[in-house]
Amino acid sequence: MTTPLKSTQGLAMALLETLFLEKCPHCKITNPNITKLTPVLYKNDALGERQIWRLYCCASCGSGILAKAENFLFEGAQKTYVTKIFPQPPRAISKDIPKLAQDYLTEARDGLSNSRSSIIASSTAIDAMLSAKGADGDTLYKRIKSAQEKNLLSEEMSKWAHQVRLGGNEQRHLVDERPTEKDAQDCLDYAMMLADILFVIPARVQAGIDKTKKETTDEEGEKNG
Repeated sequence: MTTPLKSTQGLAMALLETLFLEKCPHCKITNPNITKLTPVLYKNDALGERQIWRLYCCASCGSGILAKAENFLFEGAQKTYVTKIFPQPPRAISKDIPKLAQDYLTEARDGLSNSRSSIIASSTAIDAMLSAKGADGDTLYKRIKSAQEKNLLSEEMSKWAHQVRLGGNEQRHLVDERPTEKDAQDCLDYAMMLADILFVIPARVQAGIDKTKKETTDEEGEKNG
């Protein structure tokens, strides 16, 4: 099956001999050398739809990585793009996020196994993002309150932000119970979602507006020319 495709935005990569990931989903090494173990494999499912797969291997840790792909029709040519990766690699940090927040999100993501440090980094990333959006106050508590008053955060988002803030504050002090990696992942998930809402999605929307405006201008120029 070939799906018509208007844009390649959101598709990570073509199904090539090398899988270009920022980090290995197993050993988390940066810019890993991940190369094919098998040729492209085709298998029909129970409904007769063709499944496209390829198995790769990380040169650093030797672990296997499975990629699923689909055929897309783009600009008159059929191309095969990766749509899923197993296990799922760490999510890339968008360049649309302010640099300071990027750094803390990266620290939180890469240090999930050190749950205390990761939770603190996620909390600090939220602080950096709200500050970048103009939230007032000299503490994260005040900035969350300010962000809600300025309609940057809904009431529910504010409550969740306070939970992450309290988790970060707790880990800055001596506590008997160590948080789990899942606790750290939950905090990171919120911070990443907030980054999407405040920076990533608005940047994509603006890029779409600019692209549509350019295409409209070009079409009008052709008609008038």
